[in-house]
Amino acid sequence: MPSMDEQNPDLASSWRQAVEAALAVLSGRWEVAILAALAQGELHFKELLDEINSVEARFGHRGHQKPLSNRVLSDTLSRMEFDGLLTRHVDPVPHPSVRYRLTNRGHALLLALRPLAAWASAAPAAPSDPQSVSDRPSGRRAGGTAPGRPHGSGPRSSRCPPP
Repeated sequence: MPSMDEQNPDLASSWRQAVEAALAVLSGRWEVAILAALAQGELHFKELLDEINSVEARFGHRGHQKPLSNRVLSDTLSRMEFDGLLTRHVDPVPHPSVRYRLTNRGHALLLALRPLAAWASAAPAAPSDPQSVSDRPSGRRAGGTAPGRPHGSGPRSSRCPPP
């Protein structure tokens, strides 16, 4: 059976770019946790922070070394608002109260992530310990060597067979 590239190179390229754009929206460490917490409904900033950290405490810090901080939550919420995933509502009361809720785009992304979660649950995990996922090599290192290759070994090393 011909691959997607062989069938229609433009379709394969646009599909790849669409997936990369979607992954860019989820590029931080906390976006999925925020989406999951807001799936239950609108939350105040402090409630959102407490909800995410309590889930992390109950089920383990998978991919997160420490609890979510106010600053990181604030920065991540700003990015997600910019990306159209959530809305921010400030109540005009003597002590300002900020609430967040998912937009239709945010709900659609959450629905799109469900099959990915099912795949991850059904597929055998490569690392036996979920904590090790955050320890895996990522991308190229400084100096142009790929992960697993000794520094200065050039594009190929005798330790790494050709693809």
